[in-house]
Amino acid sequence: MQFNQFEAGVLVYSINVMSFRTITILAGLSVLVAPALANDAYTNFGPGFDNTVGWVVNDPSIDPAFQFQATASGSLTSLTVAMGNYFDFSGAADSFTLNLYADPAGNPNGEGALLGSFGGMTDGTYYSALVNPIVVAASGVNIVAGDYYWLEATSTNGTAWDFNSTGAQGPVLEAGAPYSNPDTSAAFSVQVTPEPSSFAAMAGVLGLGLIAKRRRRA
Repeated sequence: MQFNQFEAGVLVYSINVMSFRTITILAGLSVLVAPALANDAYTNFGPGFDNTVGWVVNDPSIDPAFQFQATASGSLTSLTVAMGNYFDFSGAADSFTLNLYADPAGNPNGEGALLGSFGGMTDGTYYSALVNPIVVAASGVNIVAGDYYWLEATSTNGTAWDFNSTGAQGPVLEAGAPYSNPDTSAAFSVQVTPEPSSFAAMAGVLGLGLIAKRRRRA
C-alpha cells in the first residue's frame, strides 16, 4: 500500500490528534480516579481492636497522643479511631477532636507543628461495647511516607480510645508531655489518596508510549 506526500501528512496529523485526545482523556480520568483510591498511610487495626481496655480522653489534663510513621504519601482524607463513650452512660453521642502534628525527625518526647484539627462524634456506645470504629473526615494535609506524626485526641465530654489489637507500641504523650515509652497505642488508621499530579504524570507517560507505538505503525 502506497501513500502520496499529502496522504501521509494527513495520516500523521490524525495520529497526533488521536494521541492528544488520549492523553487528555487519561489526565482527566486521573483527577476522577485518584479520590477513589484511598489507602492507609498507617493502620494498627488488626483487623478490629481491643475493646477490653483503652486510653481515657478528657480535657484538660488527659489528652493522649500516639506517634506513628507514615508508610504512604498522599492527601489526608480521613482518620479512623476506635473511640467510644467513657463517662456518659446515657447513650448520647459525645464529641471529640483529633489533632494531627508533624514530627519529621521522630522525636519521642514531643509534638511538632500542628497540621490540622478534625472534629468527630462517638456513636453513643460505651467503649467496652464498641464494635465499629469512628471515621472522621479530614483534609488539607499532605502526608509523606517515611515521616513521623502524632495523633492526639481531646474531649470535654470524656471518651475512651480503645487499644489496638496488633500489639503496636510507641511513645505516648499526655497533655503534650512524655507519659511512657514504649506503651500500647490506641487503635487508629490514617487514610490518604495519591496526589492527582502523580496520576497525570502516569497518563502522560502512557500517552507518549501510545504516540510512539502509533508512529511506528505509520
